[in-house]
This record gives sequence, structure tokens and C-alpha cells, in this order.
Amino acid sequence: MSTMGFVSKGISAIIALAFLGVYAISVVEIRFGEPTYIMLSSIADAIFRDFVLAFEVLAILLFAALIGAVYLARKNGGDA
Repeated sequence: MSTMGFVSKGISAIIALAFLGVYAISVVEIRFGEPTYIMLSSIADAIFRDFVLAFEVLAILLFAALIGAVYLARKNGGDA
């Protein structure tokens, strides 16, 4: 193997170890507070009263994505 291969693998290993170290420190140092409980009815009220327009737009976008996926699957010879 060439010298460049060893250098690039060494740099990759150092970067991977750095990310692993940051992740490990993050997991060890995290402090959780007391759990907070939210009533499911308050979430439903927020979705269907305060954010109803965003909820409907998201539903339409997801439906359009579903139709597009079916179209692409049929175009490529799938049995969707």
C-alpha cells in the first residue's frame, strides 16, 4: 500500500477518535432534570387548534410525496 493510503487512514482514524471522544464526553456529562409530564389532550389541542394550517399543509405534502413515489415505482417497472 502506498504512503498516501497510510496517511489518509491515519487521518481518518484520528478524526473518528475525536468524534468518538466528543460523543463519549457528551453522554457522560449530560444531566437530566426531573421529568415533566404533558397531557395528551393539550398536545392534541395545540395541533388541531393552533397549528391546524401547518398540519394540513404537511398532510398534503406527504400525500403528494406518496403519489410521486408510486408514480416513480410504476415508471421504473415496479408493481406498485
